[in-house]
Amino acid sequence: MRVLVPLVTTVLAAIAGCAGDDPRAEPAPRGPDSAEVVRVVDGDTVIVRDAEGESTIRLLGIDTPESVKPDSPVECFGPEASDRAKELLPRGAGVRIETDASQDRIDDFGRTLAYVFSEGDDRSVNEQLVDEGFARVFISRGEPFRLEPRFTDLEESARDAGRGLWGACQLAGDISDGISPNGRDCPNDHPIKGNLPSRVYHQDGDPDYGNVNPERCFTNAASAEADGFRAPANRP
Repeated sequence: MRVLVPLVTTVLAAIAGCAGDDPRAEPAPRGPDSAEVVRVVDGDTVIVRDAEGESTIRLLGIDTPESVKPDSPVECFGPEASDRAKELLPRGAGVRIETDASQDRIDDFGRTLAYVFSEGDDRSVNEQLVDEGFARVFISRGEPFRLEPRFTDLEESARDAGRGLWGACQLAGDISDGISPNGRDCPNDHPIKGNLPSRVYHQDGDPDYGNVNPERCFTNAASAEADGFRAPANRP
């Protein structure tokens, strides 16, 4: 699979290194890359095409409920999130792809991690999905992305207003109290570590607990299981 490798400019590197700046205050893309939407896979994954061929983009900083993952049940609000992504990213639409220097460019599945902007739109589709309640904030490998504070504020606003999944899934009992981690650690009041790629949760005393970089933190095991996570196979 080919991946998008945007150009890093000397000017951008100089800006990113300015002393006193909050490194997460504004996006630090490695460079824009124009493309065309081939199809939306689900709420947080889209296939695009540029002059060199097709690439799979994983929308950076967000996670939407599962709707097409093999061997996984369709989660609450998964189809709705996928439908909304298709509305925002219709087939054939022109988009701008921007990676973030604070994150890995490629994830564990070979997908490009990026913000995706519709033509003429200054706000990314990633941000819109969080704001509208179709997605939750996703911190990969415990490393906050540059726009994480903004995305977290939008998630809290959507949660408080009961928008999207925050209303539908809470009423159905299909969403937990999971929150995003603080860097590589979970807060003391949410000590259960959830790993999103594997959908496995870890609690203090589990063999791998100290080595897990969480993407979601929970108050207890029941809360993690309510959000679709399972216990590790090597639990004593």
